[in-house]
Amino acid sequence: MSTTPLITPRASREQRAFRALLDAMSRPGSVHRLESGSQPGAAILALFEALVDHEVSFAVVPPAAETTEAILRLTGSRLAPVSEAAYVLATGPGIEVALANACTGDPEYPDRGATVIAVVESLAAEPGSGLDLVLQGPGINGRCSLRVAGLPPRAVPLFLERNAEVPLGVDLVLLAPDGRLTCLPRYTRIQEAN
Repeated sequence: MSTTPLITPRASREQRAFRALLDAMSRPGSVHRLESGSQPGAAILALFEALVDHEVSFAVVPPAAETTEAILRLTGSRLAPVSEAAYVLATGPGIEVALANACTGDPEYPDRGATVIAVVESLAAEPGSGLDLVLQGPGINGRCSLRVAGLPPRAVPLFLERNAEVPLGVDLVLLAPDGRLTCLPRYTRIQEAN
């Protein structure tokens, strides 16, 4: 009798979300899509399901009880202050708060820098309406363009300020409600397009 391991639907979903995140992190500015369904907040939950477990802490800025409870139920994780959380979910003006206060690691353990997951209105890989960004750095062939709608005005300067002393810093994941995402690791340099 053969006992072939079967992958559960949840494990398969987590693997697909994690793969999309890994692809986006290795090619900053490239836009990927999570298979998250159409329920409000589904993309957030799909991403947290892949990233967070009982050993990892998270914060939500501004506080959102319903989202926090859903993440806690889904992952078994624990809530922490923004300055101590491994992952920080931020929306609206909370994106600036998260970037200003998230942990950047320390010289001995720079990998303890937080990942800020910023929920934005939309993402696209080509210039258009919204904020047009030009990205450079590891994983980017020369330069690439990214259009982001819904990113607060101080988010880019705060990202650059917090990542001025790499390898210390924070990584930024931009996530749109439709499941599109892109990653800006701490080594990414950003300019606003003219």
